[in-house]
Amino acid sequence: MYIRITLAAATVLMLTSCAGSNSAEDIASPVSSRPTAHDKASDAAALEKAVRDYTAAVYSSDPDTAFGLSSERCRTRTSKARYDVLIELMAEDAGHRTVQSFTLEKMSGDAAHVSYSIGLPNLDPTNEPWTREGGKWLFDGCTSVPAS
Repeated sequence: MYIRITLAAATVLMLTSCAGSNSAEDIASPVSSRPTAHDKASDAAALEKAVRDYTAAVYSSDPDTAFGLSSERCRTRTSKARYDVLIELMAEDAGHRTVQSFTLEKMSGDAAHVSYSIGLPNLDPTNEPWTREGGKWLFDGCTSVPAS
């Protein structure tokens, strides 16, 4: 069993590194759609990275990156110009912040809720919604962003 897992992982790595612009998503998925413990751990790690990237973009006043890490629903709910202003104000008010601690509250399919600390208890997100679109985890807490 261990050898099969190692071989499968090596094959995926080899294919993704040799495939040029193709991503791992372009490679046929296994017959079983039931997530394994490894898949869940990979999903959780990808989600945490997305949260960290989004948070870094917000609090370093990088609205283009933050907007790109937002769900389609959020991108259609708030204009890019308004989003730019909101991100710049958040960065100005709170200063540069990063994720200090991360908790995956719930993950089910392509939806997840997370809580994390940025070092400001009054701004630390709790039970924040995230969604997976096109294989990428994206911020979906646009109910906290005023509509334009």
